[in-house]
Amino acid sequence: FFPPMLFPQMVDSFYEKIFKDVHLHKFVEDQSEPHGERLALWIYEKMTNEPVWTSTRPPDSRTRSHAKAWFSEKREPAKQGRRFKLDDTRTWMRLMFWAARENGLADIPVFFNWFKQFIKHFIRVYESQAPPYTEDSANWSADPQNIYQYLQDGREMKDVQIGAEDPYYIDSF
Repeated sequence: FFPPMLFPQMVDSFYEKIFKDVHLHKFVEDQSEPHGERLALWIYEKMTNEPVWTSTRPPDSRTRSHAKAWFSEKREPAKQGRRFKLDDTRTWMRLMFWAARENGLADIPVFFNWFKQFIKHFIRVYESQAPPYTEDSANWSADPQNIYQYLQDGREMKDVQIGAEDPYYIDSF
């Protein structure tokens, strides 16, 4: 229900954004790994039930990958080991939907509606407070002013970042 050649482009575009984001790039220690390919295969498998991801990855790959991100040495020492929080997941969703939009996938309503529900379902695994922000995150990139402001702010989403003085942000695992 979407042009298959756009899907890998979307995921590659998403990771280009992650690698440049002030906040999220810290979760990725090695940018040379095939992050985009792996995520594209995982999403495609969930969409089609074809085992394109599970046939190539060990069963605990997602868990190990996310633990690696949580303990990334690029993160501030006080945050190493901390699981994804609301600011992380809201920024992640905005960048993902922006990548989908710039690759034309938001123009395919049957795909984009499915994709929003898909993200809403799985983001809950990482942060239980995140699902209500899915629609807002999807709409964020529809406004060019939001993207302009994000770029002007040095690729930092200041409106979703929790301040360093917030103990939830530093101490909660």
